[in-house]
Amino acid sequence: MKPGHNGSITEQYVFPYYAEVLFYVLQCILVVFGLFGNVLVILSVRRNPHMKKSISNLFIQNLAIADIGVLAISHTFILGLEIKNFIWPFGEFCCRVIFPLSDSFYGVSIWCIVAISFHRYRGIVHIMHTQLSRKNARLILVAAWLLPIIVITLPLWIFMKLLPGINICDVAWPNHDSHIAYFIILNLLFYVLPLALIVYYYLRIRVSLKASSGFHRQMTKSSSRSALRDDLTKQIQRNAKALRVLTPVVVVFFVTMLPFTAFRLAFVFTNMANFRYTRTLFFASIISVLANSSANPLIYTIVSPEFRRSFMHFLGLKKGLTRDGNSTMRRSMLSRKTSEYFGTLNNKKHGQEESF
Repeated sequence: MKPGHNGSITEQYVFPYYAEVLFYVLQCILVVFGLFGNVLVILSVRRNPHMKKSISNLFIQNLAIADIGVLAISHTFILGLEIKNFIWPFGEFCCRVIFPLSDSFYGVSIWCIVAISFHRYRGIVHIMHTQLSRKNARLILVAAWLLPIIVITLPLWIFMKLLPGINICDVAWPNHDSHIAYFIILNLLFYVLPLALIVYYYLRIRVSLKASSGFHRQMTKSSSRSALRDDLTKQIQRNAKALRVLTPVVVVFFVTMLPFTAFRLAFVFTNMANFRYTRTLFFASIISVLANSSANPLIYTIVSPEFRRSFMHFLGLKKGLTRDGNSTMRRSMLSRKTSEYFGTLNNKKHGQEESF
C-alpha cells in the first residue's frame, strides 16, 4: 500500500480540521465494516461442513483472510504514518520485515478475485470439461500467496531501510531505473493483468449464457421432454446468477483500485513530493484500497442465500444455516440432478458444491 517509497509525502496544503476528522471517520467505518464482514465469511465457511466443500468458498475464504490482512495490518502502518506525518513510529524491525510483508496482502486479495472468476468461467464456459479439483484449487491458492511475496515483498526486504536521523522508513533503490521497473511490474501484475483476465472471463461467460439461452428457446419449441427443459432452465438461471456476481466484481475492482494505481505511477514518474495536493491524493487512494477490501464480502457473499442464512445465524437474527448443512440438502440434490444432464459429474466426484 506504499505509494512510491520515495521519501515522506510533504505539501504546503493542510487539511482543514473537519476534513481530517471526516477522513479518519470514513477510514474507521470501512475498516470496521470490512473486518466484521470478512470475519463472518471465514466463520460461515469454517463452521459449516456443507459450505467447506465448495471450491468457490475455498477461494472466498482466502480472499477474506487477505482482506483482513489489508484492513488490520497494512492499514495500521499507513494510519500510523498519517498520524505521525509520515515519520516512522514502529521501529526498525517492523520497517524492514513486517511493513514490506504487509504489502503482499492486497496482491493476494487481487489474485483470489481472479481465481474466483476463473473458477466460474470454467464451470460455465467449459462445463463439459474437467473442473477444478480441491488439490488444483489449493495449488492456485499457493501461487496466489507466493506471487505477491516474491514480487512485492522480496525486493523491499532487500532494499528497505530505516533512514537514521530523520526516522523515515524508505527503500534505498540502487538506481532510479530499478525504482521505475519495480512499480511498472507491480501495476502490470496487480492491476492491468488481473483486470484483463477478469474482463475476459466476464465477456466469455456472457457469450456462453447468450448461447445457452438461444439453445433453450429452440428446445422449448421443439422438444417434448419437459424434464430436460426444466433442468436446462435451472442451469441457465444458476449461470446467470454467477454473472450477476462477476458484474460488480469487474466494476468495483476497476473503480476502487484505479486511484491507487494511478497515484503510484504518478509518484514514480513525476515530482509528486512537491505537489500541493499530494497528501490529499494519497488519502483518497488509501480510501479506495480500503473500500475494495471492505466491499468483497458484500459482492461475494450477500448474493448467496447460504451465506445470508449463515450470517443471520451468527448474528442471532434468525435461525440460519445449520452446521451439518441440513437446511440446504434439497438444493444440493437438485443441483446434482441438473449436473448429471450436463456432464459435470466430476464436480460431484470432488465433493464440490457451489454457493453461487
